[in-house]
Amino acid sequence: MTNPEDIVVQLCVQGMQAEARGPDVRARDLFLQTWEAAEDDYDACLAAHYLARHQPTPQETLHWTRNA
Repeated sequence: MTNPEDIVVQLCVQGMQAEARGPDVRARDLFLQTWEAAEDDYDACLAAHYLARHQPTPQETLHWTRNA
């Protein structure tokens, strides 16, 4: 179960809200903060999944997809 008070979950929610407003560097920055805040494999997988969606090249997208 996901803990809504977890910083990783909060950052992902903020990133998804930024995504909903359209292409935004802020969403990518929030997901990068999520990656940096990850304390376990679950958090890292979650962050990498969202980071993959905000990469400028297919190679970078693949890099983050593999991390996930």
